[in-house]
Amino acid sequence: MDNKIHDESQATATESIAKDSVANDARRRFTRTGLGAGAVIATLASQPVLGAVPYACTISGHASGNVSSHGQPTNCAIFGKSHGYWKKTEKHAWPSPFDPEQLFKDAGGVSGSLLDVQGITTAKTLLEVLGLDGGDMSALAREVVGAMLNAQAFAPDFPLSVAQVKSIWNEVVTYNQYTVKPGVAWTSEDVKNYLESLHDN
Repeated sequence: MDNKIHDESQATATESIAKDSVANDARRRFTRTGLGAGAVIATLASQPVLGAVPYACTISGHASGNVSSHGQPTNCAIFGKSHGYWKKTEKHAWPSPFDPEQLFKDAGGVSGSLLDVQGITTAKTLLEVLGLDGGDMSALAREVVGAMLNAQAFAPDFPLSVAQVKSIWNEVVTYNQYTVKPGVAWTSEDVKNYLESLHDN
């Protein structure tokens, strides 16, 4: 009888070891597969979330010349519309609180500036600024109006807020440059080029 119990006990132990071996193999396969999937999930999780602005499209990223974290150029032009688009867009399609007949000085929050001579900051409407000819400050003013409209219409995806656009404009017209960070200043042309990079043509 003791032999029978011993044999049954040994058979049960053998079955248990076999089941454990199968279970262990399954666990190992799952762990290997799970680790591979975890790496994929971790990689996906480290990418910018949908709607997040790529670093290269921010002021800091643009100033540092950071094209992309993966060596591919980043297309920042997908974030907004050109000043020409806004110039042709019907009044009702402009993002509130902006209005084509609103004075630039009221929308931009500027008073006295380098542009008073040209009458841009004191007498022109947003629509008139969008239609200005010429380069330098007129070109920058067109881009600033377009950037304010883009920031309002396409927030939070547009790389700048309306307040940032106004701040950039005010700094350029006050100091004839925009300080990106200590030791790095943009001319009005640099600012214009950056704003142009944020919209389609």
